Amino acid sequence: MKTRSGHPTFLSWQIDCPNEETVMTEDRALNWNEDKSWSEMDLFDLQNNMARGDLVEETADFLMRRTDEVRDKIRELRANARKKSHR
Repeated sequence: MKTRSGHPTFLSWQIDCPNEETVMTEDRALNWNEDKSWSEMDLFDLQNNMARGDLVEETADFLMRRTDEVRDKIRELRANARKKSHR
């Protein structure tokens, strides 16, 4: 599997380069950071990926989070930005 930019995804790396010591399911590989708090770096990467026009699915893969988790965070950031602009 590759992203729109042609880079292999984390999941495809796991499939193409299997390691007997590290066995991950597809969901676990993609959701490594699932339900963890968002670090400043996560938020920077999220905003950067969105500014570049990356797909939400690609961004979720890059951040190792569920797609719905990334969409929720985008909605939250947009709502906060709207609140700040109305002050």
